[in-house]
Amino acid sequence: QNSELTITSPAFDDGGPCPIQYTADGSNTSPPLRFSSTPPPGTQSLVLIMTDPQGRDGQGKTHWLVANIPAASSGLEEGIPPNASGREFYQILNDGDIAGYTGPKPPHGSGEHKYMFKLFAFDGTVSL
Repeated sequence: QNSELTITSPAFDDGGPCPIQYTADGSNTSPPLRFSSTPPPGTQSLVLIMTDPQGRDGQGKTHWLVANIPAASSGLEEGIPPNASGREFYQILNDGDIAGYTGPKPPHGSGEHKYMFKLFAFDGTVSL
């Protein structure tokens, strides 16, 4: 069954600018996210990936990886610290070698970058 998982944020509009507090020029705080669709039957966990397709000279850059989000989760709260422990999910090293969120900060002169949040459903959990 093909089911699109929808992600929104109360902090900014889809395609809109990212508020400064969620960028590396601000406080680099992870934004609040809401999942507004039901995962396909049999889903046990979700994985969130935030990328900048224009990053690293067009090769793409991963800013945030969160694995084993419970399938029934309605989203992630604002301000999840790097290496957060004691939670139902865990964060995986991003392209900045940080197990957590790294906010947008395109290189000077590289133009406007688009950041994408993608949510994937798994019929198990991710193990490392």
